[in-house]
Amino acid sequence: SAYGFTEWYGQIDGTHRSTLVSDPTRIAAQIVTGIGFLGAGAIFRSDDGVRGLTTAASLWMMAAIGLAAGAGYYELAVASTVLMLLVLVALRQVSGRINAMNRGEQTPLEVIVSGPASIGAVLDAIASSEGHVSNFTASVLRRDRPPRRLTFDLSLPADESVTSMLGRLAL
Repeated sequence: SAYGFTEWYGQIDGTHRSTLVSDPTRIAAQIVTGIGFLGAGAIFRSDDGVRGLTTAASLWMMAAIGLAAGAGYYELAVASTVLMLLVLVALRQVSGRINAMNRGEQTPLEVIVSGPASIGAVLDAIASSEGHVSNFTASVLRRDRPPRRLTFDLSLPADESVTSMLGRLAL
């Protein structure tokens, strides 16, 4: 930003001394502060890792592209945008392949359990094989009976089969 705003500089009395009419670097400083705050808010740490790093990096990149476009460097802004989009598409594909290798495919399952206490046993069996559950719902089959219907998507490690997991759940 120090070199992108030369039109803000002026001359006094026709001499070659330039004086600063305004400090254009303050614009960039405020953008860096704001994007740093937003980027930090986009990053979350959980038990299975850190999420939001790509989002935070994309926020920073978009701020830099905006500053370049605002300074009149349109070619740089367009080239940076295209490069960023290519990298994000490539990262999405690589991430999908890594997740598929580590967790295997998601399998939709429906399990009938004898009562509310059995729900924990099902989830413990899945957790013991390092499986992951998503889209979990539990519903009552009949109001006067205790059985429950559990529906969820199951992701297992690549070395674990759904058949062996179903065998453990049947016990």
